[in-house]
Amino acid sequence: MFLEKINKTELRILELILGQVLPEKEIAKELKQSASWISECIHHLIDIGFVDLEKKGISRFARISNNSVGTSLRLLMEENKMLNYYMIFPNSGLIILPLLLRPGTKINEICLRTHLSKRAIYYKMKEWKSIGLIDLKKYPEKVILSNNKTYLSKFLIEYCKNRNRRFLNETYPKGNIVWEWKDEFLFSTKEKIDNEYFLQAGSTRLEEFDIELLHTSQYYYFRIGKESVSLEESLVQTIRTDPMNPRPIRITREAIKDRALNCDVLFDFAKKYGVYKILKTRL
Repeated sequence: MFLEKINKTELRILELILGQVLPEKEIAKELKQSASWISECIHHLIDIGFVDLEKKGISRFARISNNSVGTSLRLLMEENKMLNYYMIFPNSGLIILPLLLRPGTKINEICLRTHLSKRAIYYKMKEWKSIGLIDLKKYPEKVILSNNKTYLSKFLIEYCKNRNRRFLNETYPKGNIVWEWKDEFLFSTKEKIDNEYFLQAGSTRLEEFDIELLHTSQYYYFRIGKESVSLEESLVQTIRTDPMNPRPIRITREAIKDRALNCDVLFDFAKKYGVYKILKTRL
């Protein structure tokens, strides 16, 4: 579904063009690789937003992209030259790393959201523990990136935004992302869609609970491995997308009174979607 997996040749290309623009032929010569293989690697880096390719005459020149993910990648590699990228990024690195952004993720959930085995996850955590990449105090129950990995965190946030938008553009280009975090996002459309990847969410989902709210957009939610959106999450999503509307707050208040939802779960979602203060002050 995504193109996260990058190889060691691609990392060497990124290191080589960091701070400079080079023709593909020179990159192939410098890395002692075939021109076809270098071209394939560069085009993969273009697809994930890391590299731009400019044609001048019969030559093609590669450079780190000027977009947000390319800029954050350049800053990461310039400011953290001692970081062992060959132990971090190749294979499943870019699949796992975003899940370790604060507040972190439990091992079982990492397995669920990456479709990797627990054995593979533990092996990777052991590697990253050895280079101080993860917070040892939380390991192995809940894995979090170390506090001193600021540039890596900023890069991962931009990478996730780029990946989410790329995926939505490939599957439903008319959608507009209204909230996102890590490998999940909530988006709106002007029409109903039927796509196995996307779950009805927010006010759209509330209709199934006989809760009718006036809205002109349809809302859908994406997260790898998720099968449904609960009443609690739907209410919070609705409040997130329409915070000034008193009806979702009133409906939430009534649902709490009728014990139709779990308050702890509701407030956990409120923290996740950034509306905790709104709920605390208005309920």
